[in-house]
Amino acid sequence: MTKARHPVSIERALCRISGILDWPEMGRIVSRDARTVRAWSEPDRQIGPTLHHAILLDAAYRRAGGKGAPLHEAFGYLVEAACTDLYPTADELAQRAVRCIKEGGEANAAIVLASRPDATQEDRSVAAREVREAIEELSQTLPLLTQGAGPIGITGEGSRGAPS
Repeated sequence: MTKARHPVSIERALCRISGILDWPEMGRIVSRDARTVRAWSEPDRQIGPTLHHAILLDAAYRRAGGKGAPLHEAFGYLVEAACTDLYPTADELAQRAVRCIKEGGEANAAIVLASRPDATQEDRSVAAREVREAIEELSQTLPLLTQGAGPIGITGEGSRGAPS
């Protein structure tokens, strides 16, 4: 049975990793039974990987060809979402939107330049930096959009992750 998982949660991150590495392999990586690791992906369970397990799984995911670091991304989002009370105004969201648009535009322009046949390694490095900056802005903005849902893990029904 497929269970609903918030798109940015520890459970969803584990499922993303399992798309590249199977559950038995994930268990081997963290020295746990595959059933235990799979149970970590269940939104109705109150257990999950340790930070050390998350690092091992994200690293193995990358080595196997996966893009990004699903658990790192989920943990980062959850920390930001837990701190939305630090910048709760509509003005803050508007300022974030401007920065996201600016950084996204700069990243897109740099990617176009880096995709040209005569692009240099410097062009690619600039594009990578601009993409990282855009991702950073977007990552800091996402929790603001879920603001008002309450503290993470308290009101997020059915998930240890982000608010429902």
